[in-house]
Amino acid sequence: MAHILPGKEGSTRPIICRLHSRIYKNLFMENKKEYALRETAAAGAAARAGWPPPFKYPVFEDLTRDAFVKMKELAGDDRVLACWSTGGQLRYRRKDDPSVVHKVRSIYDSVDNILG
Repeated sequence: MAHILPGKEGSTRPIICRLHSRIYKNLFMENKKEYALRETAAAGAAARAGWPPPFKYPVFEDLTRDAFVKMKELAGDDRVLACWSTGGQLRYRRKDDPSVVHKVRSIYDSVDNILG
């Protein structure tokens, strides 16, 4: 099941999609980068040929408003290399140690407290 949400005029409108089971959702979310890279590569080759223009469709988990706001705050911090959600939990990598994945314990802590 899927439906399109209202969006700002002139921008891509978001789509909410509900998958058949959690197994399919988990498989899709685990492999979304692989599929996005494949699609981007194909779209890039088509764009070099002239048409159609490349489109990028990011996929996000459905988060609460508070969790989404905290993820955006973390992603915008200069100390953070990457921030994402998995199973509703926020995770991030720091620029000073990109090999370690950190988990956000509480979305109600400040960004400075989360990053320590």
